Order: sequence, then C-alpha cells, then structure tokens
Amino acid sequence: MLLLHLYSFKTKINLIMKKIIILLVIIIGFTSCATKKSSQKEISKSDMIANWGVESISGLDNPTTNLTLSLDLQKNTINGYGGCNKFNGSAEREGYNISFPTVINTQMFCENADVESAYMKALEKTHSFTIKNNKLIFFDKSKKSIITFTKLSR
Repeated sequence: MLLLHLYSFKTKINLIMKKIIILLVIIIGFTSCATKKSSQKEISKSDMIANWGVESISGLDNPTTNLTLSLDLQKNTINGYGGCNKFNGSAEREGYNISFPTVINTQMFCENADVESAYMKALEKTHSFTIKNNKLIFFDKSKKSIITFTKLSR
C-alpha cells in the first residue's frame, strides 16, 4: 500500500514538473519574440525636414557636388537635383526602413548622364537609412551603404 502511494505521489510530481517546464518554454518563447527597441535614437525634428548634399554614391569615384535631396519625413516626400534634372517623389517609411516607390524627373538632355543615372538607381535600391553626425546614409537590402549625404544649411 505504501509503495502504491509513493508511486502515485511520484506520478503527480512528474506531471507538475512537466507543466512547469511547458510554462517556462512558453514564457521564454514569448520573451524572445518580443519587439526589440532599435539601437538608433528617434529622428530629430530638424532631420525630419532637411536638405542634403550628396557626398558619395556607391560605384562612383567622384560625383559632382551639385546633387541634392530634400527629404520631408513628415509628409513622406522627396525632391532634389540629380546633376541635370530635377526630381520629386514619394517616400514610404517605417522606422528606419525607407523606399521611394514613385520618383519622377524632368527629361532634359544631358551630355554626361552617368552620375544622374547612378543616383536614381541608388534611390531605387534604397531600403533603410541612418542619420548620424549630420550625415544621412542610405543602405540597400544587404545593408551596404549606397549613398552618403551631408546636411546642408537651410
């Protein structure tokens, strides 16, 4: 009788332990799936609406200094100068992910359109960005830097 009672007690303990382990696994699962805060700070108001000059474009040795971008993250719009033509368009942003689904530009004839073409292609490939030390950097999907801008005074 005592042996049967001990066996029953051991079975109850095993069931309780299994429930505790399952509960711990569930808690750990939910904790690991929780949203992590970005290590980047919030975008300042002065950076939300700012003018930027192109410093470098991936694949180009020395882009001309007149390439610009005006970025309005409150209205989700962009406009700028590509070296020959002006452009404008829309921006879609979620946190530090950004894309420019609609960019239109004037169609002036340009003798050296390589720089402008590289600039427009880089804008098309843009997937995310960071703003740090008066620099705006666009990255592609593989997190490779594709355009670096310097903040211009208004």
